[in-house]
Amino acid sequence: MEKSIQDGWNHNRHYHNLILEQCRPSMHTALDVGCGEGLLAQALSARGLIVTAIDACDDVLAIARRREHGIRWVHGDVMIHDFGEQQFDLVTAVATVHHLPEFEVALARLRSLVSPGGTLVILGLARSATTVDFVYDVVGAVQHRFYAKLRDHVEDSAPKKFEFPLTYRQVRTQARSCLPGCSFRRLPLFRYLLVWNHS
Repeated sequence: MEKSIQDGWNHNRHYHNLILEQCRPSMHTALDVGCGEGLLAQALSARGLIVTAIDACDDVLAIARRREHGIRWVHGDVMIHDFGEQQFDLVTAVATVHHLPEFEVALARLRSLVSPGGTLVILGLARSATTVDFVYDVVGAVQHRFYAKLRDHVEDSAPKKFEFPLTYRQVRTQARSCLPGCSFRRLPLFRYLLVWNHS
């Protein structure tokens, strides 16, 4: 029997807890950008947040809509979708930013959606270019083999893109320019974590 994404493991799900750690009691609303099948949106909703989840792929949203009726599922492009004056206490983007146009433009758009006192969290992918990057890649490959057997590796149906215009170092440099005070953390399993607080 084929295991569902709800029960399986993958590189993005592995780091959901790092994102959920950014939730604070003062937060009431969240926007999940590029929500895919909606697992993170569902977890945010379970934390008591009022969640809007947006994705450009209608097919994958059809799967997401089966999960949680309390979430507002939006079919659209976050770069041009009209949210009106609405901002969100928490904005998340998992494996999404490299699908968007120019990185700095995408960051500026996401930043504009974060309410004062809120937080932007990006779990992203980039291109390895340094010795340190390749060490992380080796560690990630070992982790993948271990967790894939232990927890059953399952990918969701969201479209994948494995072309990364920026290296990890370029992501860090541009992010710190666009999002002053942000933190950047390189992770195994071919990911980075970017956190910015709108003070």
